[in-house]
Amino acid sequence: MMVVKVAVPVLRGKLSVLLEKGRPWSLVEHLILEALSRSEFSATELAAQGQIPRRVVIESIIRLMRAGWVQLSKHENTMCFSATESGKEVAFFSELPNFPKRVRKSISFIVDQAVGQVFRNREWIVETEGVVRERTKNDTLVWIHPESEGLKIDPGAFTASLLEDDEKLIDAASAGVSRRFALLTVRGEIVEGLPDRELPELRKIVLQAAKSFPVSSKPEQKLYSVPGITAGSGKAETVDRRIHFDLKDLILDGEAHKKAILKVLHDAKSRIYIHSTFIGKDSFMGLLPHMEAAIKRGVQIHVLWGQNDDPEELISTRRAIGEIREDDRIRDVSGSLIIHPFSTKSHAKIIVADSKVDGRFVAFVGSCNWLSSGFHSYEASIRLSDPQIVADVVDNLARLVCAENGIWSELITEFVNLSKLLRKQPPTQPPNAVARLVIGPRHGDYILRARDEATSRVFLTSHRLGPTAYPSVFSAIGALAAKNGIMAELYFGRSTGAVKNRHTVQAINDAATSGVTLVPVSSPRLHAKILAWDSRSALLTSLNWLSGDPVDGVDVKELGVFIEADGVASKIIDNFECAKE
Repeated sequence: MMVVKVAVPVLRGKLSVLLEKGRPWSLVEHLILEALSRSEFSATELAAQGQIPRRVVIESIIRLMRAGWVQLSKHENTMCFSATESGKEVAFFSELPNFPKRVRKSISFIVDQAVGQVFRNREWIVETEGVVRERTKNDTLVWIHPESEGLKIDPGAFTASLLEDDEKLIDAASAGVSRRFALLTVRGEIVEGLPDRELPELRKIVLQAAKSFPVSSKPEQKLYSVPGITAGSGKAETVDRRIHFDLKDLILDGEAHKKAILKVLHDAKSRIYIHSTFIGKDSFMGLLPHMEAAIKRGVQIHVLWGQNDDPEELISTRRAIGEIREDDRIRDVSGSLIIHPFSTKSHAKIIVADSKVDGRFVAFVGSCNWLSSGFHSYEASIRLSDPQIVADVVDNLARLVCAENGIWSELITEFVNLSKLLRKQPPTQPPNAVARLVIGPRHGDYILRARDEATSRVFLTSHRLGPTAYPSVFSAIGALAAKNGIMAELYFGRSTGAVKNRHTVQAINDAATSGVTLVPVSSPRLHAKILAWDSRSALLTSLNWLSGDPVDGVDVKELGVFIEADGVASKIIDNFECAKE
């Protein structure tokens, strides 16, 4: 059996963090305090009435006594417990007040440069390149070589790996990183030296690297290239979420989007986050009175902006931001209306906000550039209220603002803590649909799903028709239409600069040959990006299906929501047909 050494490049770094440490009160502890506020009980009586283990009762009482909310009293031969006066004061609060301690400490970490996973420093032994070369000078060695390197990581996963369950991040600052290597040994299919956890993707890369080495009788060294962690390879996998969905959660056409953002500004309780691909001064200033009204109620608004393939429009956005910041009305509210100076390089369109009605957060994902739109175009977005999928959206906002150099901002901390809060919230209504975030290159999977699953109809809209994406879309949907006679309708608003009129006519004719109807739409102005099939499958997104290329160096260049729910596709298609008439 050939033995191969594999050197995995990593970054080893250190974060200086400020934490709040302290486990929140459990529902059982709260219920016990309520019971003891009404009457005295022994631990045995509490366990019997609550039908919970006596050990859990005792552990809960100990915590409550440490807080000064429960006291001990003796009746004949029985030890009983009751609430103190301060315990009675808090017992019937909706949540027991928590008193965490603030702690500042340093956390050492390792990020592998092949996959981008985060490890505690103690999980891996890593060495400098010089030490690895010295240790392996008589061995067969493969150096894994990432084509791109950096700290472009998922902040949520980062803190989940490095913080304890009872720790809440307040602030973090990077103390720098250094390049190191983890030295692994591969014997057949066995990899020695990996951290003790499930690492299927990293293990696969290591085995492929080892197998790439030809059998040789003498020790040799070689490179094995991998894309690396900043190549937009779709590392941020998402999961299906069972959610409650109402057809009213679909935001269709321009006027509906205008009403949606005005409602967000009117209803917000404390925070609004808006990510718009670009910003237009007139559109922004048109919403300013509504922003000012929200700010007067104590709402803080964060404005993020992203990528645009048109250099002139990108320059226009930067110019608009500069002019907006010079306005006296903006300066007056600059502490509450924060226009972030950097581009996220993303084409995603997102709003996340809470509500003064119930304090819960909602998210909007879709096609609308909220801060540059005049709301005259046909748009398509979806409103999400289930805490788990809203947390997924927040996690991706955190990824968008995470700089490649590892700088940790206050906004990242805010997103990380908000996501953690949302993960703990129960749904407010029973689920009736399945939804999932769709990120970057994963959009292509849904073209193939439509091809494989559709039984009656495929419907697609794109703002633009370009030379890059539409041939692959046509080949997949065309094959479906030709094979099964399924209705396939594709609509676009305009062609890109590279596609001339004659190319557009040729594309329409080529599509017709494949059994696909390709239709330019001038009224209403089409900006929606939709893929839907049959009656209950739809994907609303920021990706221009017929011109965009989601495979890019930006992790979350495009973001959409796929949903399976009764009537969702039919509702979207019917609404679009009415808007065209």
